[in-house]
Amino acid sequence: MQTTLTEPPMKVLRHLLDRLRHLDMPSSDVRLERVFPIIERLPLKDGWRDELESAKAAYRTAQELTNIHVQDPDQGPVEPGSETWISPREAFRLWAYGGVVHSEYAKEKRWARLGIGQAAVRQMGHDYAGTLLDEADFLLRLLRHGIESPGPPESDAPAPRRSSASPADDRPA
Repeated sequence: MQTTLTEPPMKVLRHLLDRLRHLDMPSSDVRLERVFPIIERLPLKDGWRDELESAKAAYRTAQELTNIHVQDPDQGPVEPGSETWISPREAFRLWAYGGVVHSEYAKEKRWARLGIGQAAVRQMGHDYAGTLLDEADFLLRLLRHGIESPGPPESDAPAPRRSSASPADDRPA
């Protein structure tokens, strides 16, 4: 069995991950866990509430353990059944901050300790990044098309357009 991952050039990957990480970063104002409750309070057009629920469910599911299991290298030897698996979210952080977006020394060292597990953790990181990209796409579509906006108040309604007749035609007779 063989797995091949093709990543875009490092500059492009770094730029993409730098933007996506804000949707998941605990200190970010646009972290999905902060954005979703705000959107829930907005008046949404028909069908968008269901789309929002699907997006929230996809984000929750992306954080659950998958069928890819990699033992956390910082846990040391453990007895069978008490393994601490790396979550997709943690895989994303190790992959992104272990050298792609910027280097965090502790994460670089932890990444190195993964050894052969790096490929599986990178795959989980890719998958999690894909989920964040899907969420970003959803939010963009929602902001552009899904928020119900009331019409302008009567006083703010634009004045009727004048005809193309000359100003002289507007003089009283």
